[in-house]
Amino acid sequence: MWYIGIVVIMSRVPYLMRWSKETLAGSLVLLVLWFFISLAIRIAKSLVDGLTNAWITHPSHTFSESQRIALRAATVSGALKGLVTFVLIALGILWSLDLFDVPTGSILAGGAVIGLAISFGSQSLIKDLVNGCLILMEDQFAVGDVIQIGDKSGLVENLNLRVTQLRNGEGQLITIPNSNISDVCNLTRLWSRIDFSISPILEC
Repeated sequence: MWYIGIVVIMSRVPYLMRWSKETLAGSLVLLVLWFFISLAIRIAKSLVDGLTNAWITHPSHTFSESQRIALRAATVSGALKGLVTFVLIALGILWSLDLFDVPTGSILAGGAVIGLAISFGSQSLIKDLVNGCLILMEDQFAVGDVIQIGDKSGLVENLNLRVTQLRNGEGQLITIPNSNISDVCNLTRLWSRIDFSISPILEC
């Protein structure tokens, strides 16, 4: 619809007719480019979903392992979809600027400098993301596990690449940045045990 509107305007206004060929050709190329970018994003998300489903339903996994993998897969697939979408949109923006003869080299250099400055200013965030990836890959704990981190313990209600949220026995929601997680005691991974101490009954 946008392209049809541009065609109508360029064909009706005499002053704009001199640039009609370049403008219409550039608009058509831009339209086709972003159509394929959006198509690539949809295909990439479908591939991520397919790989995730194949990972969950692998015949070598037991029922309990499949349940744990299903909980991890939601976080992993969401992170992968966000990364793929960001990369493809960034490429689309660079290619769009290149169509209009905008020097993308200087933009990339400036973006690298800005990214370096942001990385120095957000080191804790980067540590959270890196440690979150390691927690997911090593399967240290998952949603539904009861864990103890330092002096905090509770049921894992939410786990993403940045924070881990626990619900303790008093109903309090505890949010812990993943960069602060060093030692984890998982109390319910694949099995659990409760120790009871029974006092003998003394008769007088």
